[in-house]
Amino acid sequence: MCRFKNVIELAQPTPNTQRIMKYLTLPKALRISAVLLLCTAVVHADPILAWKLEQKPAPQQLAASVVDVALETGHGLNTLERTGVKEQTGLNRVYSSTGWNTTDTLDKDTKYIGFKMTVKPGQTIVLASLDYRISGGKPAPGKGRWGYSTDGGKTWTLQEPFLIPENSSRTGFDMGSWRFQNFTVHAGQTVIFRFWAYGKENIGGNGAPRPGSNVRLWGGYGNDLILQGKVQ
Repeated sequence: MCRFKNVIELAQPTPNTQRIMKYLTLPKALRISAVLLLCTAVVHADPILAWKLEQKPAPQQLAASVVDVALETGHGLNTLERTGVKEQTGLNRVYSSTGWNTTDTLDKDTKYIGFKMTVKPGQTIVLASLDYRISGGKPAPGKGRWGYSTDGGKTWTLQEPFLIPENSSRTGFDMGSWRFQNFTVHAGQTVIFRFWAYGKENIGGNGAPRPGSNVRLWGGYGNDLILQGKVQ
């Protein structure tokens, strides 16, 4: 009798089996939606470009440490550069800049750091996100924002502004992310990315910013600025 009892217990559906049985009882349209949702969730993005800030101070022009083979290489490509802001010297594991915009008006053509990429002939890349570790000193401008242009800087697609975390705070080590929707870059196309720190209130939230204070890409454990995507 005990043997039959054990067989009956073993025949009881497991939680996974119960979920499958519930799935099979769904209407066809809902089953298709569930499969599509699962497929979307497992899409994987790879680093297309990435910068890892090492122990030594970062130079004015910092070449990417990861460059996908689908990208062109050459002068001015895949390199992080400053425009209108100054390098803060003597610091390790950071790409630190001073002299940022201290107004609430976003000026896209001055006072930024950025990079550009060009896709090789015969290649297509779908970009998924731009991930970054950015922080700043308390007296620095409090707002940060990324943007990209596919027409040489004539027009821009802009990220919503975010509050820049303080250098010494725990969140200053965390990765922020700008996730893209339907961002496909075709063969021969060049994309310019820029980051701006700006605002008339400082990171500390206690007054006007000082232009001499820094906003930085901060070196953590691994890549610190990553453009993620998938080569098609």
